[in-house]
Amino acid sequence: MNSSSCQLVPHALLALLFGLLAAPDQAAACTIVGQAPTLVGQPANGDGQVPTNVVLSYAVPADTANMPGDYALRTESGEQVALDVSLTATQNVELRPTSALRQNTRYKLEAQWRMRNGMLSESWLTFETGAGPVEQRPDAPRAALHTYQLGRVTNSTCWLMTTGTCVSVADDDSYIEYSLIDALGQAQPPMIARGSFMVPPLSAGSAGFRCVELRVRAADGTRSEMLRLCGEQELDADLTMLVTDPQVSCTAKGLQWCDRSGHSGISPGVDVPAKTQTQPDLDCGPNLSAQNVQAQALGAAGGPSLASHPVHAGESGCSALPGRTQNIPSLTTFAMLGYFLLRRRRR
Repeated sequence: MNSSSCQLVPHALLALLFGLLAAPDQAAACTIVGQAPTLVGQPANGDGQVPTNVVLSYAVPADTANMPGDYALRTESGEQVALDVSLTATQNVELRPTSALRQNTRYKLEAQWRMRNGMLSESWLTFETGAGPVEQRPDAPRAALHTYQLGRVTNSTCWLMTTGTCVSVADDDSYIEYSLIDALGQAQPPMIARGSFMVPPLSAGSAGFRCVELRVRAADGTRSEMLRLCGEQELDADLTMLVTDPQVSCTAKGLQWCDRSGHSGISPGVDVPAKTQTQPDLDCGPNLSAQNVQAQALGAAGGPSLASHPVHAGESGCSALPGRTQNIPSLTTFAMLGYFLLRRRRR
């Protein structure tokens, strides 16, 4: 799996609420352009060696009017496969072929959703089956938690959460079904991720979420035994030193970070030795601290200064601009209190 440098928690409305409340109060440095819905799930577009007893699973676009949508599975020759369609987890649909698929055959899945604005949206993908069915239940996932805190970050070009927890999964190609556990011990509706993912901060003393439960979802729809991980009282990644265009990513390698001031580091994943001196797989662009030294030297010599060539947000991918320091813990508490009030009102 190729993880984006900056990840948004997939399908997590709670994380979105948290991000909005913990977000800066200045105007965004970029415009987030909405994209047409696509098929996100298992199997992915281009996957091979898919077992013939596969149960397809995909996220349903949040603003779909004809929930869960219309789906058609065909071979390359046009032979249609009958599907049993059912909604399982929140905003996820499972498509179970009524008979086993053919061996070593390419299939095309087409999806059509009618959106609440009246527009019709379509998506498709292809995959190829392998030599037969999968017969073994998957092993439980192996994962580690890394909770981080950014500092003077305001405008982000990639919805970079100022605080959160990286769930670093050992196998970034595995499909993970996970549920967040709140302070009352209640499990939230399950969600699906492929490999490592970000969630709102998990903390032992939090009034919000404290733990996460994970299971591997096999291609045939079976689940592994559950792994439960809980956050600690303290942060294990204080990233308040990141100021200029910070980037944070969550992969099997661990929680990784860097900025354009020369700071970088990694909290290793479950399969990465703790003492390994590993560099993050991130590119934050030129080191502005070194450029400042060079600019000062040029300025002293009568050359152009760095101030005449300002750096704009978004020039190096996912980034954030420095600004006013915020009281992130109080905003976090606000978000969680709002969530519980909404739940009580619904009851």
